[in-house]
Amino acid sequence: MAKCLELPVSHICDPRHILSSHVVMKQGAELQRLAVTEGSKDCSVKGYKIYLAVLDIPEKHAKGVAQELGRHWGIFGSSCDAGAVVLYAPTKQKIAISSDPDLDALFMSHSLEGDVNQRHIGRLLSTPDEVAVSLIGRLHAALNRQRDVDKAFNFFDASHVTLALYIVGCFVGLSILALAVCCLYDAVAHWCHRARFLSCQTKLQRVHEVFLSQKGELPLCPYCVEAISGQPSPWKVVYLCGHRFHMCCANQWCREFPDKAGRCPICDGPQASTLEVKKGCECECTSATDSLDSTDEARSFILRSLHRQYPDIITTGCVSRWASCHTEIWLSELARPRYSSILRKHR
Repeated sequence: MAKCLELPVSHICDPRHILSSHVVMKQGAELQRLAVTEGSKDCSVKGYKIYLAVLDIPEKHAKGVAQELGRHWGIFGSSCDAGAVVLYAPTKQKIAISSDPDLDALFMSHSLEGDVNQRHIGRLLSTPDEVAVSLIGRLHAALNRQRDVDKAFNFFDASHVTLALYIVGCFVGLSILALAVCCLYDAVAHWCHRARFLSCQTKLQRVHEVFLSQKGELPLCPYCVEAISGQPSPWKVVYLCGHRFHMCCANQWCREFPDKAGRCPICDGPQASTLEVKKGCECECTSATDSLDSTDEARSFILRSLHRQYPDIITTGCVSRWASCHTEIWLSELARPRYSSILRKHR
């Protein structure tokens, strides 16, 4: 033992040269590789410090001698906690393993020591070289297995972190996409709301201009409040009273009031629809007519048509107020409804 007090360079202390030189060189190189291999759980840069001492020590003192050598060599209690001394007694064919607590708990358990000892009990042909090669091979395999487990756990942990980041990134991305879609939808809906009001305002302005300077036949289809030509056409119908409708509009009106089919919707249509029109005007009409003549009937029909097309803009209250009023009042009281945004209550 006195000859092993100096830390062996080859990681194998064999003062009596029991092992052959090529085994010492080869197995010492294997232990040296463990010393520089990244794999220790607590000190991945320095690796495992595993040393082998071939000494004929009584079995009862083998563990103590291994511990003493480890402390003398300074491989126990380091920051890495990855040092071990294996003492091999060739005469008794016994080994003893002393290591740092963490390494002993993970790799150098008594089951490993007993397994290596049991393999050579009763084998008279087992040489010290065979025992050393088998022993270092078993230790090397045990350490490699643990290193693979550490790598697997590290990969598992890294995968979980990556997965968590991926999920968070997807959630943030989907949230931003959903917000962008909502903003786009809100912008389109707001534009449609404004375009709908402008369409109603345009038709109302057209009606006002027609009744303001009406001469001859009404140049508007009273049902859709769109322009209609005065020339003969298969796409329009002219009743005996002179009121003109688009053919499709007249057919649609007949489907709504089948009992009035063939009659002029203005002259012979239902004067009392689902909307009750007041005889008196609640507003001050600066140019109201004296009586309900044909023009008033056409104007009332057009007003109801506008209400049917734009019930949210020209409401039932508007129809009641505007029924006997001049179209100028229609324009002055026309107001765009407040748009209800999905992003906030009102805009």
